[in-house]
This record gives sequence, C-alpha cells and structure tokens, in this order.
Amino acid sequence: MDKRKIILSALGLLLIVGAIFGAKYIIDSNVKEKPPVTKTVKSVFIDTVKNRTVPIVVPANGNITALHRLELFSEV
Repeated sequence: MDKRKIILSALGLLLIVGAIFGAKYIIDSNVKEKPPVTKTVKSVFIDTVKNRTVPIVVPANGNITALHRLELFSEV
C-alpha cells in the first residue's frame, strides 16, 4: 500500500470514531428533567336521577335527500 491510502484510511477511521463520540455527546446533553407532578383534587357536582321516559322531539322543516340512493328496476 502506498502512503496515500494509509493516510486516507486512518483519516476515515478517525472521522467515524469522532462522529460516534460526537453523537453520543449530543444525545447525552439533550436530557430534559421532568417537572414534579402536582396533584390536584377536582370537585364534581352530582345529582340524583329518576328513571322515566323522555319524549324525543326533533323540530325540522325543509327538503330532504337520501344519503345512499338506490335505483330499482322491475323486469317481466
């Protein structure tokens, strides 16, 4: 091997090792501390329910169209 290939191989290996250590440094420095969780007590209003029938009234007016149209043919 000539000198040029040896130098380029050594520089390539050095660059890869440096990239690995640099990436590890960046990953380790990006650690965020989690803030302590504050517990809050929420109040809820309750009501007693009586079971009964509830009438359903839907006031509506205007034109309606079918959501899924269907064509029907009869043959003799």
